[in-house]
Amino acid sequence: MALETVEPGVLLQFDIRQRQVRVFHTVNANEITTKMHSLGLGASLTKTGPVKPEEVTQARQSTASGSLREELILK
Repeated sequence: MALETVEPGVLLQFDIRQRQVRVFHTVNANEITTKMHSLGLGASLTKTGPVKPEEVTQARQSTASGSLREELILK
């Protein structure tokens, strides 16, 4: 994955229907933007700003449940 080498790590939240990915990070916004553009999939920055801790918690839970669903499907 393109963002695996970004330190500190990032949290990704995908909205497949809307073709959007939300990237939660603390620093390295320029590095993240460059790596997203390098994928050649038409990435564009739509919004940036601070988020509430609850939003990060919700994204973590959503990512965890999505991973569990994938595991069950792939078994």
